[in-house]
Amino acid sequence: MAVVSACDELVELVLHCILDLGSFPDARRRRVSELMTHLRSDPPAAGRAAERVQQELAPALEWSALIAAVVQERWEDLLGRRRRLSRHLLWRSPLDTLRGSRRSRTDGSRPGE
Repeated sequence: MAVVSACDELVELVLHCILDLGSFPDARRRRVSELMTHLRSDPPAAGRAAERVQQELAPALEWSALIAAVVQERWEDLLGRRRRLSRHLLWRSPLDTLRGSRRSRTDGSRPGE
């Protein structure tokens, strides 16, 4: 069984909440906060997370903005980046974006799962 790194889990969970759910339900807020606390206590892991966010999501979402929003519990700030993130990800990798939306419609899952 593969173990997902805190960095990968954080990025995937934040994107899921922003793009798929359009909200940060309480359980997911807690998990995002736990992951951020873990990363902030492990500088090498935080560096990897910062690098991934900057490479994949900036300028639509930068590492410093993500940290600030999570630490200060400003979830609406993150949700306000939904449109920019969607455009950025579509521009960055249009085929992956289309494959992902097609997969979510044909795999039997409901939106938000």
